[in-house]
Amino acid sequence: MTPFQNPPEGSPQQRFNHAHIRARNCVERCIGVLKMRFRCLLRERSLRYPPHFVSNLIKACAILHNLCVKEGVPLLNEDIHDHPDLMDVPHPPGNEPRELAMRGLQVRNTIVEHYYQ
Repeated sequence: MTPFQNPPEGSPQQRFNHAHIRARNCVERCIGVLKMRFRCLLRERSLRYPPHFVSNLIKACAILHNLCVKEGVPLLNEDIHDHPDLMDVPHPPGNEPRELAMRGLQVRNTIVEHYYQ
């Protein structure tokens, strides 16, 4: 989901953007930690699998990360450029990027209507 470009001051869209920025910062930090520990998440900087599969993969990584933290397993500090096995993963059929983008805009607008009016 993307923020609104240049929303009017004090508008629901501006309130959405502020909440979006705060949430995105937190999520980006969490994703960074997971990518440091689980190299499978690094491929092409995005996973090209159906959303249901990706959500399950990320949940599994989060659970395993929490177990690692509990057991004191350190993070790897290798540079991602040291991994030549990072290759282009073909885009699966269906869920074309344009369809997903349009659906994302619909979801964003619904969120603004319900929570930021």
